[in-house]
Amino acid sequence: MYTFEKEILKREMLVPVCSYEYKVIPLSDSAKTAFALFNKRNGELERNRADLHKKYLKLDEFPFAGQRTFYYEDPQESEETRKVMVKELAIMNMADRWVPGISHHEIKKGTGWAPLIEGTDFVVEIGEKIVHEKPKNLTFDDIKAL
Repeated sequence: MYTFEKEILKREMLVPVCSYEYKVIPLSDSAKTAFALFNKRNGELERNRADLHKKYLKLDEFPFAGQRTFYYEDPQESEETRKVMVKELAIMNMADRWVPGISHHEIKKGTGWAPLIEGTDFVVEIGEKIVHEKPKNLTFDDIKAL
């Protein structure tokens, strides 16, 4: 399948083929603090870092959790390639929402924080493949029955 065919199917979003859910898990203390400060938004900081983590570290909301849907089935594309694409989308979503310490080469936003490195500071956990049912093609007999 050519790249332009994938792009057309992605933009049209007619029939979802499969999806992968993802969740970002902080490993280091600095990643936990950055993610908690992203959720805090404004106001006074907590005096204790543990209280800040307990109160504001919510990882079940966007951009720390989400889903990537593929609208094409390419037999030449491996499962690992799709998981890399899901990982890239997760990092790009966090960079686009100004999560402290996260940057992506396609998003030209800087946060002013020390960069968080995937693998040492945080991990993107990808769920199992969710296969969507394809709608059956309508025939003239089906249209008459409507």
